[in-house]
Amino acid sequence: MTVYDRIVEATRESRDAFSSLPLVRHILSEGMPRGAYLEFLEQLYHVVWHFCPTMAAAASRCGEDRRILRYALYHNIDDEKGHEDWVLNDIEAMDGDREAVRNSSAAVPIQAMIGFNYYAAEHLNPTSVLGMVHVLEEIAVSFAAPVVKLTTARIGMTGPKGFTFLTSHSEMDQDHVAQFKDLVQLIESRADQDAIINSAHVNYAMFGALFKAP
Repeated sequence: MTVYDRIVEATRESRDAFSSLPLVRHILSEGMPRGAYLEFLEQLYHVVWHFCPTMAAAASRCGEDRRILRYALYHNIDDEKGHEDWVLNDIEAMDGDREAVRNSSAAVPIQAMIGFNYYAAEHLNPTSVLGMVHVLEEIAVSFAAPVVKLTTARIGMTGPKGFTFLTSHSEMDQDHVAQFKDLVQLIESRADQDAIINSAHVNYAMFGALFKAP
């Protein structure tokens, strides 16, 4: 079994639990109304805003024994920087208040998710950041395109306006998933692999909590 296959198999239950959430299934069958989509974009903004800083925190903890990971994170940061502005642009295109979102606080599950990712990167194992990367990119590849298709139809919109972040990442993250597969094959330490798996469990659970009824 490859390292990537081990990660996928070890996190299958968490991924399936996320995919089986009633609200997630509903969104994947009917899309979102405008208000719900704007609420989702607000939470997504906070996730994306912290994506690069979390990778930077992990990179700063990578010594020479994790040099490959450090440089891979530098590359990812360069690819992902500024994407939170894409989310704000989509919010504005949907007649939302970008400044209100910029100054808002994330929902509790997202705060917990972000806080864990920083803590794990800085105090547990910097390799854990790949669990965050894996979960968010797998979700984008698996769900972004159908959500865009169904939501645009439900709202009655045409074209990419208001959906540029999801549309771009449904395509872009396919390449990122391939790069992730290549990178984790180089991670021989069982402890580092376990850190990725644990982080993926937490990220699936916390992101999934956003879609649970209060």
